[in-house]
Amino acid sequence: MNSFKFKSFIIWGLVLLFIEIVLIFSYFNFSDKEIEVRDQLAQFFTTKTSEQNNFPVLKQNISELALSAESFISVFVANSGPASAKASADKSEKILVKKNEAGQLPIASITKLMTAVIALDKYKLDDVVMITENSLKVDSLSGIYKAGDRFFFYNALRAMLIASHNEIANTFACPEPCRGAEKIGITLFVDSMNKKASELGLLNTVFVNVTGLDPVRSPMPLASADTNGRLTSNGVDPEIDLNYINHSTVYDIYKLAKYIEENNSDIFYITAQKEFDLFDIDKKFVGTIKNTNRLLIDQDIPFRIVGGKTGETDLAKQNLVVVAEAPCGGNIFNVILGSQNRFEDMKKILQYINDSYDWSCPNS
Repeated sequence: MNSFKFKSFIIWGLVLLFIEIVLIFSYFNFSDKEIEVRDQLAQFFTTKTSEQNNFPVLKQNISELALSAESFISVFVANSGPASAKASADKSEKILVKKNEAGQLPIASITKLMTAVIALDKYKLDDVVMITENSLKVDSLSGIYKAGDRFFFYNALRAMLIASHNEIANTFACPEPCRGAEKIGITLFVDSMNKKASELGLLNTVFVNVTGLDPVRSPMPLASADTNGRLTSNGVDPEIDLNYINHSTVYDIYKLAKYIEENNSDIFYITAQKEFDLFDIDKKFVGTIKNTNRLLIDQDIPFRIVGGKTGETDLAKQNLVVVAEAPCGGNIFNVILGSQNRFEDMKKILQYINDSYDWSCPNS
C-alpha cells in the first residue's frame, strides 16, 4: 500500500512538472510572438514615417538657379495629414530653393485664392449669384457677362479661378444691391480676407480689393531704394506704394496654398481643369472658360500639376502659383512673384528641383 502511494506521488509529480514545463514554454513562446508582433508594428510605423518624411536630398555641385522673377520659392511638403493652419513650418516640409522669400510684392490675381476661400465660407455650392451693374464696374472685363446673368455659385467659382474673371470676384463680394448691413459688401468681404490672412499667420500679406487689380489712383513712390536703385529693402519696386495694392511674399503665398490644399482642396481641383463650358441657371450656354495656366498643357513638365493660380498686372508683372505632386508622395508648392516670364521661370524651377535633388523613394 505504501509502495502504491509512493508510485502515485511520483506519477503526479511528473504530471505537474510536465504541466509546468508546458506553461513555461507557452509563456516564452507567447512572449517571443508578442515581441515579434511589436517589432513588426514598430517597423511598419517607422517605414510609414520614413515614407511620409522621405525628404529629397540635394545633389553635390549644383549650380544656383537664376530666374527673371524678383522672388520665388519651392517647398516640399510630405504627406502628414491635416495640420494646424497656424503652423508656418514643421517637420513635414523642406524648402528646396528660394530667393527673396520675405520680399513684399504685388500679387495681382493670386488674390483670388483668398477670395475663393472667403466665398466658400459665405455661399453654398447651389446658391444663385447674379452679375450686376456693380459687378461690371471693374477693369479687365472678360466681356462674356451682362447684368442679370445668374449662375450657380460653384460654376461661377470655377469661372473666377480658372479664367480669373474679375466680374465674378466682384459679384461674390458685392451682391445686388451691395448696400445695407445685411449684405456682404466689398469692404466687409475684404476685411474677412485680411482677418483670414491674420489667422493663418500671413504677417506680410494685405488685401485692399478682391481682384488683385492695380489701384485706380497713381501709387505714391516709397521713400528709398537699394543700391541698384530698383528695389527697396523689402524687395519692392520703389514706384509701388503697398498701402494701395494687394501684396504678399512668396513664403506667405506658400502658406496660403498649403492651407488650401489641406482644408479647401476643391479650389486646387478646380484650378487644375484646363477648360469647361459655362451655363447659367437656365442652362443657357455662356462661353467656354479656358485656364490661364499654360503649364497645364505643357508636355515638358516633370511633375503632375494638381493646382495653382496665375496673376498679372502692370505693377505686379507676372505671378504664378503651382502645386505639383512629388515623386515619393506629398506635394511641391511653388510660388513666383515679379517675373518677366512666369511660365518659363516656373518650368525652370520644376526642372531644377527634379534634376538637382535625389528623389529616391523607399521600396522602389
